Amino acid sequence: MDRIVKPLLELDVSSVAQILDKGIGEENLNLFYKLSLVALRKKIVRIFIENGPDFDTVSSNSYKSIKEIVNLIIKVFPEKNDDVSRFLRSVFIYLFPNPLEKYTKKAIDDMYLIEDVFFRSIVFCGFEEPLKNLIIDKIYDYCSEIVESFSENFEESALEKTTDELDKKLLMFKGRFPSISIEKENLRFRVYNRIVQCRAGQLFEIVTSYPDSKPSLEDLRDACNRTNTHKDVAERAKEIFSGRLLHLGAGTYDIVTQYINAIQAFNIIDPSGGLTRSVSPPIQQYLTTRSDLLSTIVNLILEDSSLMDSGFSAHKPNDDDILRDPSVQAEIDDNWKPEPLHSHIRDLNSLVREGSDSDALALLLNVYGSISSFVSQLEKEISRRVELTPGYLFDAEVKAVELLKKRFGNQIFLNCEVILQDVSDSKRLANRIDDSFLQPLVVSHMYWPEFAGEQFKLPAIVQEQIIEFEENFKTIKTQRRLEWINSAGIVEIELSFEDGESMIFCVPPITASTILLLNNQNEISIEDVVESLGISNQGAESALSYWTKSNVLIKNNDLFKMSPTKPVTSEVYNDETKNAEEECEEEDDECSKRIKMADKFAPFAKTVLASRPKEVFTIQSFYSLLVRFVRGNDFKITEEEFIKLIPVWIDKGMVSVDGETVTLVKPI
Repeated sequence: MDRIVKPLLELDVSSVAQILDKGIGEENLNLFYKLSLVALRKKIVRIFIENGPDFDTVSSNSYKSIKEIVNLIIKVFPEKNDDVSRFLRSVFIYLFPNPLEKYTKKAIDDMYLIEDVFFRSIVFCGFEEPLKNLIIDKIYDYCSEIVESFSENFEESALEKTTDELDKKLLMFKGRFPSISIEKENLRFRVYNRIVQCRAGQLFEIVTSYPDSKPSLEDLRDACNRTNTHKDVAERAKEIFSGRLLHLGAGTYDIVTQYINAIQAFNIIDPSGGLTRSVSPPIQQYLTTRSDLLSTIVNLILEDSSLMDSGFSAHKPNDDDILRDPSVQAEIDDNWKPEPLHSHIRDLNSLVREGSDSDALALLLNVYGSISSFVSQLEKEISRRVELTPGYLFDAEVKAVELLKKRFGNQIFLNCEVILQDVSDSKRLANRIDDSFLQPLVVSHMYWPEFAGEQFKLPAIVQEQIIEFEENFKTIKTQRRLEWINSAGIVEIELSFEDGESMIFCVPPITASTILLLNNQNEISIEDVVESLGISNQGAESALSYWTKSNVLIKNNDLFKMSPTKPVTSEVYNDETKNAEEECEEEDDECSKRIKMADKFAPFAKTVLASRPKEVFTIQSFYSLLVRFVRGNDFKITEEEFIKLIPVWIDKGMVSVDGETVTLVKPI
C-alpha cells in the first residue's frame, strides 16, 4: 500500500492506474478511497490559495486538474459516484459558502450564455442540481415580471403570453438540463398562482373596464380552475368592493352599474355563479340603505335594456308571483353549470340550484325579495316620464316593458302596458282633434299611479280651450267623459317681452297658470295668485319663485311684474345647460364641450362634496379625489382641463370658490 500513497497524494493518475492494474488487494481498497478524497481536498484547497476566491476560476481549474483522478476513482468504485459528487460539493461550499452567488444576479438569458467550460466545471463540482433550481427560479421570476407588466393592461391575456414565454425558456435550457422538462407543470402552477394574486388585486379596475377586460377575466378563470383559489378570489373581491365602492362618496347609480358589471365579470370567472353569490351579500345589504335604489334600477332598465340580456329569470324556484315560462326553464337547464367542488365557496344553500345566480337583474331585485315593489316603482317612473316629457315618443320604455314581459310574464305589467297604450291613444286623439293649444294626455285612471300636486282653478283662457276640447272629444269617444287633473303634466309656454324677444319654457301647469295672470294685469301679488287659482300660499310662493329665479319676473316689495327685456341668464325649462350650450355653440365649440363635460361629472362632484361636509378641499385635492372616485366613469381629464370646469359649476350655483377652497352651494 505504501507504493501507492505518494502517487495518489500527488494525483499522478498514470502511476496510480498502473498500480491498480497490478492490484492492491481487497483489504486496501477502503484505505485507497479515503486517501483519494484527502488528495482531492488538498488539491482543491491549493488551487483556491493560488487563484483567489473566484468560484468560476477555482472550479474550472479543479475540473482540469482532478477530472482524470475522479474518473479513475469512480471506475474503481462505481457505487461511490454520488458520494464523490457530494464530497466535492462540500469542499467547495466550505471554500465558497455561496458558490452560485454570481449567478443569482444574472438575468435568465445571461444564464443561457454560461460558457461550456464553466458549465462543465459547475456540474463536475456537484452543483448541477442547485444551478438547475436557480434557473427554474429565474424562469419563474421572468414569468412573474411578464404578469406584472400587464398590471394596467386588461385587454390582453397575460396568461397566454406568460405560458408561451415559459415554454420557450424551458426549451432553451433543455439541452444542458434534460430533466428540466419535469418542472414544467410545477412552474405552470406557480404562474397560475401569480396570475391569481395579480388579477385578483386588480378586480375593481378589471370590472370597471368590462367588457374590454374579458381576456383578464378569462385568465383569472383558468388560473382559479388550476389552483383551486376561488375562495381566495372571493374574499379579495369582497374586500376590494367594500372598500372602493360601498361608501357615501359613491352614488347609487355608480354602485348599481359597477355591481352589474361585477356580476357579468364574475360569471366569466365562475360560470356556476358561486363567486357572484359569495360576493353579493355585502353589496346587496349596503344597497338596501339607499332609498333611491329602485328608481335607479328602473332608470337603468329604461335607458339601457342590455341589463335584461344576462340571465333568464329574476325569480327563485319558490317565487309564487308568476310561473316561469317552460321554454325559459328549459334554457336554464341547458345552460346551467355546476359549481366547482374545489371552489371552497359552496355552502348548504348553494347545493340548491337557483336560476338567478348569475342574473344581474335578479340579484338586484332579490335585495327586496320580490318583484312586486319593482313593478310598482316601474309604473311610477314610466308615468312620471310620460307626465313630464312633451310629445309622445317613448320607444325605449315600450321596448323595456316588452323585454320584462318575456322574462316575468305579461300580467304583472298590465298597468305599464295601459300607461304606454294611453300615450299612443292620446297621440292618435291629438291628430284627430288637431288642437294647437291643447294636447292633453288622456289616461285610464284605474291603471295609473296617483298624481301628486295641488289642484287649482285654471285661468279663463285655458278653461275656454278645455271646454272646446271636451266638445270635440265627445264626438269621438261618445261613451267616455273627461275629468281634468290640473296639477299633472307639463306645459310648453312662450313668453314675449317688451323688447320684442321671446323665450319658451316647459313648466308645471300651476307655474304656467301663474304667469298667465299677467296677461290681464301689469302686477300681481301672492294674494292675487292664491285668490285667482285657489291654491295655498306655499304653492303661490313656489310658482312665483321659479319665475323670479329665471329673471322673468321682477319683484318690487310684494308685487311681481314682467321683465321688460328677455333675461340674459335663466333657469332653463328642461335642461339647466341648454341656453348656455346654445350660446356657447355660437361662440366656440370648445366651450360647449366643456359645459357637457361639467354636466357629466357634476353628480359625482356634488356627491363627493356632500358626503364630506367637514373636509376642506382645494381645487387640487378635489381633483385628486374625483380621479379616484370616478375611475369607472372615464374621468380621464387633466388637472388643467378640470380647472376649466369649475367656472361652469360656479355659474350654475353648484359650487363656490374662496381662494383655493371649493365648497358645495346647491344641495343634492
